[in-house]
Amino acid sequence: MQVRTKRRLIWLLGGAMLCLVLVAGLIGYTTPGMRLNWDSIAALCGF
Repeated sequence: MQVRTKRRLIWLLGGAMLCLVLVAGLIGYTTPGMRLNWDSIAALCGF
């Protein structure tokens, strides 16, 4: 396998993973039970 093909495969897999995370986040945000507010995010970060 050529280096160019490996790079392209890595970029495609990375892009697919990013899209999956964004779609999961959008679905989670639109679901009322899954919404996070800034207070809970700050509590998770220790503020």
